Amino acid sequence: MRPKHNDLTQRIKGTRAEEGYRLRPAHKRAAKRPKKVGLDMSGNKRIELKISGMACGGCSAAVEKALAGLDGVSSARVDLGEKTAYVEYDSARLSEQDFRRAVEAAGYKVE
Repeated sequence: MRPKHNDLTQRIKGTRAEEGYRLRPAHKRAAKRPKKVGLDMSGNKRIELKISGMACGGCSAAVEKALAGLDGVSSARVDLGEKTAYVEYDSARLSEQDFRRAVEAAGYKVE
């Protein structure tokens, strides 16, 4: 008969579980671990940019890659249907002009 381990204690030879430690599922361990983010979240801003010239998923992916590649951007998302880019960035490092240059370098225009 196989033993039941309802309390997540596993009996694995040579591990902490064998010594009686309770193991938590991986998703609970990850939730308690602090996220490593390279930006001070208190100085972040969000901006919406209307982009013209996008016609397909490849276009929106190119714009998103250009924006996300800027040093100081914590997230960039492009909505092709709305023709809008949503960017969260560190305002101490970047300005709207930096985004305009990045989008234009990718071959599109900011309205």
